[in-house]
Amino acid sequence: MSWKAEAVFGSIVLVCVVWWFNTSSAEHSAMLNQFKAWVGYVPQPPTPWMTNEEAADWNAKLHPAEKVKMPDFKWHTSGLGMIMLLDFTVRNDSDFAVKDITIKCSHYGKSGTMIDSNTRTIYEVIPAYGTMSKSKWNMGFIHDQADESACKVTGYVPLERSNSYSTPGVTFNPDGSWQENRR
Repeated sequence: MSWKAEAVFGSIVLVCVVWWFNTSSAEHSAMLNQFKAWVGYVPQPPTPWMTNEEAADWNAKLHPAEKVKMPDFKWHTSGLGMIMLLDFTVRNDSDFAVKDITIKCSHYGKSGTMIDSNTRTIYEVIPAYGTMSKSKWNMGFIHDQADESACKVTGYVPLERSNSYSTPGVTFNPDGSWQENRR
């Protein structure tokens, strides 16, 4: 490259740097988002060096937890009142399939005190915008003083997105946190 080309290039860089520092961060963010959309940018999955806030923000944008939920359930006991059996439907309102859905049921006594909980993982796939129903699903032993139970989806593993982007080996939790699945 000739010295004239280097001088022109250097001047352009200098003007860009000065301009960058004289504009607001909101303008930077807007321009960066336009550029990302133009080049077809796909955010990367959480990495160990991300802060919890960055990972939660990434998770909230790509994998909204409220879209994988258990809208209704009924439970009863079996086995002399010691085993909890759950009838439920899990609905996936997201644009990606999920697998390994974790369900947690918290049990409360007549006083309203939480006295126990059961957690189980269902190793099946729910397609995008699909449902999965189970009847008499064994949730394990239940405390003999349990009077009420509250059950919800507490985790899942995303399989795919409509833009063919996937995040193998990462489990997303409804609270916005995530964890890397290691073997």
